[in-house]
Amino acid sequence: MKIQRFDYYDEDFYDNGRLMGNDEVLILLNQAENKIDKLQQRSRKLFFLEKVISQMLPIEKQEELYNRLDLELIRDEHD
Repeated sequence: MKIQRFDYYDEDFYDNGRLMGNDEVLILLNQAENKIDKLQQRSRKLFFLEKVISQMLPIEKQEELYNRLDLELIRDEHD
């Protein structure tokens, strides 16, 4: 995934030297906010899942499960 960096300069937003319109900026900000919301929801789910796993499984099984989950999470990040 290509990462773009948007700089704020004198109340204007530029992308690769091109002045962006207000509508373009709002779209980007909304997309960023949606992505942040999804990541926060995922983080909360993972936190609770970790709590349940730590209370239900012995340490050896926890490590095995975390290794499998880590691979799945990495795969999900690229979807």
